[in-house]
Amino acid sequence: MSFREIMDVATKEWKKNWKVQTLNTFLNGLQKMGMIRAERSMTSSYNVYSPVCTKEQHIHKWTKQMVEVCYDNSFRRLVSAFVGDGKLSKEDKEDLKKFLE
Repeated sequence: MSFREIMDVATKEWKKNWKVQTLNTFLNGLQKMGMIRAERSMTSSYNVYSPVCTKEQHIHKWTKQMVEVCYDNSFRRLVSAFVGDGKLSKEDKEDLKKFLE
């Protein structure tokens, strides 16, 4: 997408009234995080922005990093944090059992 197209999405869909510099800062941040790339358009001197991965791929990568950093790469610690003081329901236990098989 071009900068202008992204600005239109920000305004119409995200309901953001951003200035050009704000959107530019946002896009630069996404590039630094490795979420998007910017390439010079073949037909103009403007950048065209595209995602580096799908939303699902990003969530998977982010979740793996979170488990590694926050839970010492321990699945047991992650599940314990998720469950908290409660207990897994019978259905959740069965789902987990099937997943681990």
